[in-house]
Amino acid sequence: MKRLLIQLTIALGMTTVLPCHVMAEEFKEMYQKYTNAYMAKDKAEEFYELSRLLKDYYLKGGNIDSYYKIELNEAVYESDHNNNYQAIRKSVEMFNKMMEEDYNGQSLVFLALGNIFETSGNHSVAKHYYQEAIERINDRDDRTTIDAHLRMASLLKLTDPEESSKWNEKYASLNEKYPQYRQVYLFINAVIAFAKNDKEAYLKARENYMNYHNQHKELDNYGMKTIKVIDQVFDGKYEEALSLLNKVDVELNEVSVHDMRIYIYRMQGRTEDALNAAIQRIQCVDSLNSGILQHNVSAMSTDVALNKTRIEAAAERQHLLTIVLLLAAALIILLTCYNYFHQKNRKLMKQRNEQLQQALAMAEESNKMKSEFVRSVSHEIRTPLNAINGFTDIITTPGLELAESERQDLIDRINLNVKAITDIVDNMLRLSERSSNNYPRTDNILCNQYLSQLINSFRDKVNPDIELRYTTNVINRFQLQTNQEGLHQILVNLIENSIKFTTKGSIELNCYRDNPKSVVISVIDTGSGITEKQHGHLFEKFYKADSFQQGLGLGLSISKMIAQKLGGELTCDESYTEGARFVLTLPTE
Repeated sequence: MKRLLIQLTIALGMTTVLPCHVMAEEFKEMYQKYTNAYMAKDKAEEFYELSRLLKDYYLKGGNIDSYYKIELNEAVYESDHNNNYQAIRKSVEMFNKMMEEDYNGQSLVFLALGNIFETSGNHSVAKHYYQEAIERINDRDDRTTIDAHLRMASLLKLTDPEESSKWNEKYASLNEKYPQYRQVYLFINAVIAFAKNDKEAYLKARENYMNYHNQHKELDNYGMKTIKVIDQVFDGKYEEALSLLNKVDVELNEVSVHDMRIYIYRMQGRTEDALNAAIQRIQCVDSLNSGILQHNVSAMSTDVALNKTRIEAAAERQHLLTIVLLLAAALIILLTCYNYFHQKNRKLMKQRNEQLQQALAMAEESNKMKSEFVRSVSHEIRTPLNAINGFTDIITTPGLELAESERQDLIDRINLNVKAITDIVDNMLRLSERSSNNYPRTDNILCNQYLSQLINSFRDKVNPDIELRYTTNVINRFQLQTNQEGLHQILVNLIENSIKFTTKGSIELNCYRDNPKSVVISVIDTGSGITEKQHGHLFEKFYKADSFQQGLGLGLSISKMIAQKLGGELTCDESYTEGARFVLTLPTE
């Protein structure tokens, strides 16, 4: 399978190298032969002969840009045939020639280097060189600009779809007048939607891609095979998609095929298969690098032997030493790069494994919370529901005569329990709404005035034997910038909890500052207190210290979440043993 970028360079007509509008009529036949030789595996000699003729043609015509693009194709050709040593050498020679001739076209060298490392699966280094190329492109070289943006978008389409999308849009803004480039933009958009698991975006991208093909009958079917694989995935036919991916020569390189396989497994929730596919991807990259390295070492050895013979014949021993040192340095660099990226890929694999484990743990926790929510709500609703059923049975019992006062009492009790169920549902809706709010800190609150009014508002809701009081050490003009709705919800939850568990003594709302960056508001009661075992679960969702008390067990967990959204923290003072003391710390800056 030819790599995607090679297909774009050759199968689309070599538009980055040989724009048809600059070719004479008699030149087209040579161009077609050059294209065929480039794509063939066993026509290296013919390819280089035609490459030489093309370079002569452009030099005679004074077209230096196209001349160096032919030079670039020679480096890409070597890289595509796993001759990275030759490709790097050609790139260096091309760079030196440009410097000598003061030609502003070094971006072509960096494109070649990016292509070399992309071939060996080192995408991070390839990305670096493509960025270097984009930064150095000559403003008048539109075709190279298009090609560089395309390479970046194609490189990242599966590994970083968000960034790929940005490069693809830049690429689209440059290629609108070239149909063969436009179809690749639409194809990459479809693959990006697949990588994001966004079926709606994919269907739209696919429609655009197919419509464009229908409008331009002269285009080939580039991208169709990969589109068929993605169709199967979004139709839920995962096994058919995997089978098609394995059998059909899709428009993806070997590493990208592994990336697509990993995505398909993830969409199915097959975590273990996704991990195995990721390991196979690393092994694939290792295999590519090992094979390329071995081939390059052989090529280097051949070059060393050839140069040694020539140098000995000419008695240029010093020159031989220089070449050997250069080749040895190149080998060391290749080995170092291979080892570096091998270790980096293994580290990345470990990180992805940890991320998958975390995702699995989150899914299990979510399932546990769902079950606990159903259990808690069922428990809360069951009691008033049983009462309603019982009282209804009494009223509707045939032959049972009830006094009007007794009948009215039963109806009042039914209404009371109906209201209890309604309150439970309303509380759930309010809790859900509050948990999704952002709570912007845009309200200025006079602390002493607000807090004293708040604690006094509960005077009619507590036993007369319980003392309600507010204490403070902040000055009356002190203002706190926060979200009043969020602060009110936290404090109401804490005070209502104290009222539930306090039968005598006092409930105190206290405010103080011990540093200029924060204010501390605490709710202190002399109630039944909190055991050491309960302290570890207080802020868990659906946890209730007393299972017989009414409520869903969400008040404290929601309060803690709101406190964090306000930039603060809510804790329980474990050292306080005369009841319970909850401490809310909020920032003042």
